Amino acid sequence: MLNRLHNTLDAFQLSRIGAFADLDETRLCAAYQSVGGAGLRLDTQCDGRPLSFWMPEQSWCAWLAPQLDIPNFAAVGPAWTAVLANWTLIPLNELLQRVGLPPCDVASIHATTAPIDVRWQFIMSADTRRLPLTILDAPWDWIQPLLHALEPAQDQAHTLALSLGWCTLHEDEWSEVAIGDALRIDGSGGGLDTFWLHPLRSPGRIQIQEDGTACVLDCSTGVSDVPGHMLRIDVEVGYADIPRTDLAHWAPEEPVTLQCARHPQLRLMHGDQLVAQGRLIGWDDGWAVCVDAKV
Repeated sequence: MLNRLHNTLDAFQLSRIGAFADLDETRLCAAYQSVGGAGLRLDTQCDGRPLSFWMPEQSWCAWLAPQLDIPNFAAVGPAWTAVLANWTLIPLNELLQRVGLPPCDVASIHATTAPIDVRWQFIMSADTRRLPLTILDAPWDWIQPLLHALEPAQDQAHTLALSLGWCTLHEDEWSEVAIGDALRIDGSGGGLDTFWLHPLRSPGRIQIQEDGTACVLDCSTGVSDVPGHMLRIDVEVGYADIPRTDLAHWAPEEPVTLQCARHPQLRLMHGDQLVAQGRLIGWDDGWAVCVDAKV
């Protein structure tokens, strides 16, 4: 049985992956990736709201190296813990000041193990040192203005799947799907010139014009979580490289710069997992995918 996976980002959030701000002595860059494991937890407050971050222990020790040479967290005396926690937050406090938010309050650090999950990070870098501050707990309305303050990378693009739509099945039905079965595609809108950007990371739909250019059709994420007993299988036809600067200005009828490539066969995806391949067939007034192979 397939596990249910959901993780939807909008255009603004996508545009901020890799976005950065140059501070006095540090560059701060946003990332969104799977992290966790043994490390250190930093707890503080900002404007009365609790914040928690996770960071790898050795990265933190390396970050401190110009001021303090310590082999591990256990070597830090209790009297120094709060001092170093607050020193760690100096670059983040600079960014908070830029957006008009108060600095973080007194912080604390302790060893912990964070569950591996996809999370936002603020990665601080200076010289050859690099310290990722992974957000464990923070209100979105606190994170959002910080992301707004970052500059999208001009020379970077997101590779996003182009999807005709998705198939919805009961959880116990997928194991019974056989070669040659046809699955109705929902969300296709009837045309073959309109594509969802990968529904797991979907700022909406784009429409390919006759001259090969594209424009934003709508800003809807288009996909909501299916009920607990259902699965959503996305039907990918190819992929497109879209500049993050275009995603930063995503709005209906705006032009989109992209480079597209087509898959040899339709790919049926559950999350980021390829589960089957097939071909497009007509279905009443819409479309379906005929399953040619299961993975």
